[in-house]
Amino acid sequence: MKIIKFFKISLAERKILILLLWNFFIFSIITRLFPIRKYSRFIGEYQKESNYKLKDADIEIIKNFRKSLKRAKRIFPIKVKCQTEAISAKRVLNFFNIPSTMYLGVSKNSSNNLIAHAWLKVDNKNLTGGEGNSKFTVVAYYS
Repeated sequence: MKIIKFFKISLAERKILILLLWNFFIFSIITRLFPIRKYSRFIGEYQKESNYKLKDADIEIIKNFRKSLKRAKRIFPIKVKCQTEAISAKRVLNFFNIPSTMYLGVSKNSSNNLIAHAWLKVDNKNLTGGEGNSKFTVVAYYS
Protein backbone atom coordinates (compact mmCIF):
# COMPACT_ATOMS: atom_id res chain seq x y z
CA MET A 1 0.00 0.00 0.00
CA LYS A 2 2.84 2.40 0.85
CA ILE A 3 4.47 1.70 -2.51
CA ILE A 4 1.29 2.85 -4.25
CA LYS A 5 1.35 6.07 -2.19
CA PHE A 6 4.99 6.58 -3.15
CA PHE A 7 4.12 6.56 -6.84
CA LYS A 8 1.16 8.89 -6.32
CA ILE A 9 3.36 11.79 -5.19
CA SER A 10 4.96 13.99 -7.81
CA LEU A 11 8.26 13.05 -9.41
CA ALA A 12 9.94 16.12 -7.89
CA GLU A 13 8.81 15.13 -4.39
CA ARG A 14 9.91 11.53 -4.95
CA LYS A 15 13.36 12.68 -6.00
CA ILE A 16 13.72 14.87 -2.91
CA LEU A 17 12.36 12.10 -0.67
CA ILE A 18 14.88 9.57 -1.97
CA LEU A 19 17.75 12.05 -1.56
CA LEU A 20 16.65 12.87 2.00
CA LEU A 21 16.31 9.23 3.02
CA TRP A 22 19.74 8.40 1.61
CA ASN A 23 21.33 11.35 3.43
CA PHE A 24 19.47 10.47 6.66
CA PHE A 25 20.94 6.97 6.43
CA ILE A 26 24.50 8.13 5.73
CA PHE A 27 24.62 11.00 8.21
CA SER A 28 22.80 9.19 11.02
CA ILE A 29 25.73 6.75 10.96
CA ILE A 30 28.43 9.38 10.48
CA THR A 31 27.16 11.74 13.21
CA ARG A 32 27.02 8.90 15.72
CA LEU A 33 30.49 7.55 14.94
CA PHE A 34 32.63 10.61 14.33
CA PRO A 35 33.13 14.10 15.81
CA ILE A 36 32.01 16.98 13.62
CA ARG A 37 35.59 17.99 12.76
CA LYS A 38 35.92 14.74 10.77
CA TYR A 39 32.97 15.46 8.46
CA SER A 40 32.57 19.26 8.55
CA ARG A 41 33.95 19.57 5.01
CA PHE A 42 30.78 17.81 3.80
CA ILE A 43 28.62 20.45 5.48
CA GLY A 44 30.01 23.66 4.06
CA GLU A 45 32.27 26.59 4.75
CA TYR A 46 32.82 27.19 8.48
CA GLN A 47 31.68 30.52 10.00
CA LYS A 48 30.25 31.80 6.72
CA GLU A 49 26.57 32.63 6.28
CA SER A 50 24.69 32.39 3.02
CA ASN A 51 22.94 35.59 1.97
CA TYR A 52 21.03 33.87 -0.81
CA LYS A 53 17.61 35.23 -1.72
CA LEU A 54 15.11 32.68 -3.00
CA LYS A 55 14.10 33.02 -6.63
CA ASP A 56 10.65 32.21 -7.99
CA ALA A 57 11.88 28.86 -9.34
CA ASP A 58 13.22 27.93 -5.88
CA ILE A 59 9.87 28.46 -4.16
CA GLU A 60 8.39 25.30 -5.74
CA ILE A 61 11.47 23.27 -4.80
CA ILE A 62 11.25 24.49 -1.20
CA LYS A 63 7.53 23.65 -1.09
CA ASN A 64 8.23 20.09 -2.32
CA PHE A 65 11.21 19.91 0.02
CA ARG A 66 9.10 20.69 3.11
CA LYS A 67 6.55 17.99 2.19
CA SER A 68 9.27 15.44 1.48
CA LEU A 69 11.09 16.28 4.71
CA LYS A 70 7.95 15.53 6.75
CA ARG A 71 7.44 12.26 4.88
CA ALA A 72 11.08 11.22 5.22
CA LYS A 73 11.12 11.85 8.98
CA ARG A 74 7.90 9.87 9.35
CA ILE A 75 9.04 6.80 7.40
CA PHE A 76 12.71 6.67 8.42
CA PRO A 77 13.05 3.70 10.82
CA ILE A 78 14.95 5.57 13.55
CA LYS A 79 14.37 9.02 15.05
CA VAL A 80 16.24 11.63 13.03
CA LYS A 81 18.25 13.95 15.27
CA CYS A 82 18.32 17.66 14.51
CA GLN A 83 21.96 17.61 13.38
CA THR A 84 21.37 14.74 10.97
CA GLU A 85 18.24 16.45 9.68
CA ALA A 86 20.01 19.78 9.14
CA ILE A 87 23.04 18.24 7.39
CA SER A 88 20.87 16.06 5.16
CA ALA A 89 18.60 18.96 4.26
CA LYS A 90 21.60 21.16 3.47
CA ARG A 91 23.08 18.55 1.15
CA VAL A 92 19.78 18.02 -0.67
CA LEU A 93 19.34 21.77 -1.14
CA ASN A 94 22.93 21.98 -2.43
CA PHE A 95 21.95 19.35 -5.01
CA PHE A 96 19.31 21.81 -6.27
CA ASN A 97 21.79 24.74 -6.11
CA ILE A 98 20.00 26.44 -3.24
CA PRO A 99 22.57 27.75 -0.74
CA SER A 100 21.65 27.55 2.93
CA THR A 101 23.21 28.07 6.34
CA MET A 102 23.32 25.41 9.04
CA TYR A 103 23.54 26.71 12.61
CA LEU A 104 24.76 24.85 15.69
CA GLY A 105 23.68 26.26 19.04
CA VAL A 106 23.83 25.46 22.74
CA SER A 107 21.64 26.30 25.70
CA LYS A 108 20.93 25.10 29.22
CA ASN A 109 17.75 23.26 30.12
CA SER A 110 15.74 23.55 33.34
CA SER A 111 18.08 21.11 35.13
CA ASN A 112 21.04 23.29 34.14
CA ASN A 113 22.39 20.70 31.68
CA LEU A 114 23.90 21.78 28.41
CA ILE A 115 21.80 20.95 25.35
CA ALA A 116 22.71 21.35 21.69
CA HIS A 117 20.58 22.00 18.65
CA ALA A 118 21.07 22.34 14.90
CA TRP A 119 18.85 24.09 12.38
CA LEU A 120 18.92 25.16 8.77
CA LYS A 121 17.93 28.49 7.25
CA VAL A 122 17.43 29.63 3.68
CA ASP A 123 16.76 33.29 2.95
CA ASN A 124 16.36 33.88 6.71
CA LYS A 125 13.56 31.27 6.93
CA ASN A 126 13.84 28.14 9.06
CA LEU A 127 13.60 24.91 7.11
CA THR A 128 14.60 22.52 9.88
CA GLY A 129 14.91 22.74 13.64
CA GLY A 130 11.62 24.42 14.48
CA GLU A 131 10.96 27.93 15.71
CA GLY A 132 12.53 27.72 19.20
CA ASN A 133 16.03 28.55 17.98
CA SER A 134 16.16 31.96 19.64
CA LYS A 135 16.89 30.39 23.04
CA PHE A 136 20.09 28.85 21.70
CA THR A 137 23.44 30.63 21.52
CA VAL A 138 24.97 30.06 18.09
CA VAL A 139 28.45 28.53 18.42
CA ALA A 140 29.07 27.66 14.77
CA TYR A 141 27.51 27.97 11.35
CA TYR A 142 28.25 26.57 7.92
CA SER A 143 27.24 27.89 4.53
